[in-house]
Amino acid sequence: TATPDWLREATATLSQWKAQARLAALAIKWRTHRFDGDEMFDRVEAWRLQDRHLWIWETSQRTGSLRCRKDWYRCVAAKMAQQYGTLVLEDFDLRRVAERPKAEDPAANETAAANRVTVAISEFRDCLRHAFRSRGGAVVEVPAENTTRTCSVCGLVEVFDAAAFLRHQCANGHEWDQDSNAARNLIERWRGGPP
Repeated sequence: TATPDWLREATATLSQWKAQARLAALAIKWRTHRFDGDEMFDRVEAWRLQDRHLWIWETSQRTGSLRCRKDWYRCVAAKMAQQYGTLVLEDFDLRRVAERPKAEDPAANETAAANRVTVAISEFRDCLRHAFRSRGGAVVEVPAENTTRTCSVCGLVEVFDAAAFLRHQCANGHEWDQDSNAARNLIERWRGGPP
């Protein structure tokens, strides 16, 4: 039996297909356009059913993982809100960090982009804000400018590659971890002291 025109046209570029959904759509259309001698349909339909099963399983796993992450964030935020009265955050728009560089940009860091999505820091910040406010705590935002570049010991502001090293030594000889240093600067800004 000759292959119908609709099937020949639909599969003309089959070797170039990248999306599995195209093959699934073909199987669904084929179901209503059966013809004599189309034994291959059974294999395509079996593949489609297995693909659908795996898609549902993957979706369920992803949903469960996202719920677990949010639950963990809520628990951590609740413990922090019970222990501290004030949450000090950088007044910082996370959308700037989320902007993806162009693919041809040599500075594009796919690992960092993937980690940012996995961690979902904006969701954690929201959980922290909610936990502190719902328990009567205060949430304050302080200027974010140069929190990493300013030495919390002497106040010296230096320009350096913060992505290259977690630890830094300022020109005056003070060595510190970037995150701890930035946290000290944030607290000092909240208190109204130096730097």
